[in-house]
Amino acid sequence: MSANPVEMTIFAIIGFTVALINVPAIVVIFTSKAIKKYKELVLIGGLCAVDVFCALFNSIASIDRLISFPNGTDTLVPQMACFFTYYVVVFFYAQLLVGIMILLVSCERFIVVFLPLFYTSVTRRKLIFTMIACLLLCFLLHLAVYFYIIATSPPNTLINAFCYSAFVYPPIVANLLMTIRLAATGLGIALYLPITIRIFQLKVAISNAQKKAVFISTSNSATPQGGSQQPLNSVTQNNSNIRFSVTIGLTCLSDLVLLFIPDIIINFDLFQLRAHHLIFSRASLLKTVINLFIYTFRHNELRKEVMMRLCSYHL
Repeated sequence: MSANPVEMTIFAIIGFTVALINVPAIVVIFTSKAIKKYKELVLIGGLCAVDVFCALFNSIASIDRLISFPNGTDTLVPQMACFFTYYVVVFFYAQLLVGIMILLVSCERFIVVFLPLFYTSVTRRKLIFTMIACLLLCFLLHLAVYFYIIATSPPNTLINAFCYSAFVYPPIVANLLMTIRLAATGLGIALYLPITIRIFQLKVAISNAQKKAVFISTSNSATPQGGSQQPLNSVTQNNSNIRFSVTIGLTCLSDLVLLFIPDIIINFDLFQLRAHHLIFSRASLLKTVINLFIYTFRHNELRKEVMMRLCSYHL
């Protein structure tokens, strides 16, 4: 993180703005009765909540550090005194949850296109419990890291009072967090290769089925009206699933360009670009905004509900 007061202030303002933009969509997804039937939005709401969590608390941490140490500091404090500092805890959970949520969303789409019958048994409550289980796993890992540091680090280890996570966590823990984040994000993005192929196959199958249905209906006008209702509903549902899968595919592309590749550059110093790590780390904020607009503009019901809530609040 930059120690420049101007940069820290600008970053904080951008972070607060990004968090504020995401809040209406999150509130609608988890509270609107009209949206509850769209279970595919539950994980999207969780992913947006993680993005808000990261942007908001990183901004608060910037302001906090700026107020506490306006001229910087060389003060040293015990390592374990920083462990439960809120912005160190936020960093830990953010490192894990950002990648995990991307992977969960991709896995859900994988099940939709490859195991549609199994997906019918997936409920909104099960998806929420899945996110809670991931959060619990992060908590248990955090607890394990705490005991590991106590057992392996000298008791009087001192670090800078800024409490940067790079100094709080031993290298093995930092590498573990980075590996989990990169692996989960990379796997979530990679899953969209077979999903994309399957989507094309489904679109071809649906197109052929529609042509066949039109041919049958025109050649046999005596067929009862209700006889084609079930296939029509099935085609409509498949089209809806495909459209939303394409939406998630677009966000995966955003994740690749603005999250995964910058993470690779920062952690492995590709092309000697690590010196520009502040620019790459800020790219995740842009990713958050882009993905939000993709979700809302491509999901008609979510967009309508968000606009209705905003208009009613304004009035």
